[in-house]
Amino acid sequence: MGSGKSGFYLASNGLSIGERFRVDSTGVLRLGRHAAHSDSDCWIIGYDDNGSYIKYGKIDKDNPDSSKYVKIGTDKIQLGNKFSVDNTGKL
Repeated sequence: MGSGKSGFYLASNGLSIGERFRVDSTGVLRLGRHAAHSDSDCWIIGYDDNGSYIKYGKIDKDNPDSSKYVKIGTDKIQLGNKFSVDNTGKL
């Protein structure tokens, strides 16, 4: 969505302001560097089947131990690939 250049973009699929702010048509908000183009280099506030969440980054499937990833959600808290606590307290 949007060109990522300075300015304001509004369409049926959402809106973006520059490359650091984007809201898509489902209501998911992305903030940060390259938010207009990527999910891996910005904070995302959204929801899925498990509830609402705030997350940053992605787990790299090729090198999961070096991934920069944080997720705080109604279902769990996860830091990287090594630490996760679900909403029942299970590690």
